[in-house]
Amino acid sequence: MTKTKTIIATALGAALLFTTAQESAFAQRSRSRSGSYTNRRGTGTWSKTTTAGNGQRNSTYSATGAGGKTVSKDRTVTRTGQGQGTFDSSSTGPNGRTATKSGTITKTADGRDVNGTYTSKAGNTGSFDKSVSKGDGTRTADTSVTGANGKSADKSTTYAKTADGYTKSTTVTGPNGKTATHEKTVDVDKK
Repeated sequence: MTKTKTIIATALGAALLFTTAQESAFAQRSRSRSGSYTNRRGTGTWSKTTTAGNGQRNSTYSATGAGGKTVSKDRTVTRTGQGQGTFDSSSTGPNGRTATKSGTITKTADGRDVNGTYTSKAGNTGSFDKSVSKGDGTRTADTSVTGANGKSADKSTTYAKTADGYTKSTTVTGPNGKTATHEKTVDVDKK
């Protein structure tokens, strides 16, 4: 083989390896999970599928309660830089009405900050700021929501790992200062 042919063959081989590496880096990965949950309204089932690749991650979630009513959620996150991204999400209730959110995500030392705007199922609009922090087997999300009328409400949610999944404890404080607490236990099917 001549020197020129050797160089061409080497270059083609390197290009093929680079292309394969690129395809591997941008290949989409998918993960599905399902299980059951228990809250103050009873028990139900849920499923979630997450697909990631090429700088984006999409999650679809569906839950069906004891009465057969189903809610669904769809969320897409797009990476825009190191530790930064944008998101768009929608959630649809049993009555078919949909709420939407969009905004930005910024990674922090122990979690992330999320800021954006929303449109509720009733058509009301507003903004929100959310701070998520992670601990040893726990995750806490503190959210402040401000409506178009300027009134604010706060929500604090703590997730704690269990042997079968996790627990979710939420406290909501309304514009009038009244609070409400909700508990939920989620089991994840083992695969």
